[in-house]
Amino acid sequence: MSFRCAILFLLCLSVFLVIGISYAGEGQYPIKVEIIDKDQAIYDTPENTFAAGLSALIKGDLEWYYDTLTKESAEKDKKDFEDSNIDPNQQIEAVKNFNKTYIINKKAYKHAILLIVESHGNDGAIMTGPSFYIKENGLWKTTFEFATDEEIWDYMDYTPPPILTASTKIHPKRWSLDLYNWINDHLETSNLPQFLSEKLTILCLIRDLRDSEGKSYSVNDIIRESIRLNEIVPPQTYKLRGVDKIASILNSGNIGDLKTKKGFKQWHSSSSFIRNSKKPVIMLRFNMFKSMGTLTGMNPDEEYDIEITGRLKNKKTFKGTAKIRLRQIKKGEKKELKNNILFNAEKQLHNWWNHEPNLEKRWVSIKNGKTD
Repeated sequence: MSFRCAILFLLCLSVFLVIGISYAGEGQYPIKVEIIDKDQAIYDTPENTFAAGLSALIKGDLEWYYDTLTKESAEKDKKDFEDSNIDPNQQIEAVKNFNKTYIINKKAYKHAILLIVESHGNDGAIMTGPSFYIKENGLWKTTFEFATDEEIWDYMDYTPPPILTASTKIHPKRWSLDLYNWINDHLETSNLPQFLSEKLTILCLIRDLRDSEGKSYSVNDIIRESIRLNEIVPPQTYKLRGVDKIASILNSGNIGDLKTKKGFKQWHSSSSFIRNSKKPVIMLRFNMFKSMGTLTGMNPDEEYDIEITGRLKNKKTFKGTAKIRLRQIKKGEKKELKNNILFNAEKQLHNWWNHEPNLEKRWVSIKNGKTD
């Protein structure tokens, strides 16, 4: 059974790990990860040990990988492969099928720490699984001692590759790299970036679900809670006509007062996405700060694909792709960086999908240095 747990752990690995992952407080997950070298490895947190173990396998260094396990787990792992007559290098091969990995949660588990990991396959499949850590000689190490616990299956999930395509629109299509970096740099020390990290959101529209043979499927059949941006960020609820919603179904005939609302009015006027659609369109929103955190590289003036995925009631999965571009203030304007950031952030806050009771009052209070 411990052998099965080890294999499941391996299947939750990928080739996209994070340098120097440190503890992330509640609400800061998911965090993505990058490859590190052996001389960069530290074992002061479960997250850093996770990065070391995955990096070791990606670089084909089994001895380093065994160093990231507890002594007991390493010995057991070697024996299980030997008894099963399976080449232990299969552990290295297992990670090659995945291209992105996120730590999506962290919690206490008995006398250990549990990391819940989500890995994304090259074919679009998503696998979720647990990884456990205990301290050994003052260092965090991976352990397989909970392999027989029935509870660990509650943390395991598998979503097959998407088989339907969808037409997708994102608004706004230009995202501020300066805003993201400023929020990220001051998130722990100031109420203002904390407020913006929570309140700034992205609007998304999805329509025209089709399979490879051109057969259409209704957006009404999408399980709204299953929708993810870049396979990791869930939608946020919003208030429409006085009702809290995860998503709304629209068509060209029932937009109503949305055409007059700030932000949507301008978008709708310049886009035919809804007007020209004979079938329903599903509308939802995502947290902007978390969505930007899923991007790789983050280079100004470059285009990035934003993938929207989800499941239907019939268990079929879909994927739609929209393009966005990162923008950054020119060097000559850096002296006014904070003012520019706050000016553009305030304009976005006024879009109707960001609005909520007392939002403007709270924004003014926080901007003026008063407590929230």
